[in-house]
Amino acid sequence: FQNVDVEGEEIHSYIIDQLQERANSGNELAYISLVEPRVQASWDIAKENQVGSNEFILKHWKGKVIRAGTYVH
Repeated sequence: FQNVDVEGEEIHSYIIDQLQERANSGNELAYISLVEPRVQASWDIAKENQVGSNEFILKHWKGKVIRAGTYVH
């Protein structure tokens, strides 16, 4: 969910809400994996240069979350 804009946040929030509903009825995923916008390859990005945030997911998902840096292409 890296670099999520407002519209993207709405879409991703809806998806996570649907997954949470399924979890509440006993069909929980093992975890959700997120790419942290604060990491680029193997180094941290300065706070002022970070684009986007995935913190909103934690308002919608009550299960396990794994956060990692970006994937190198």
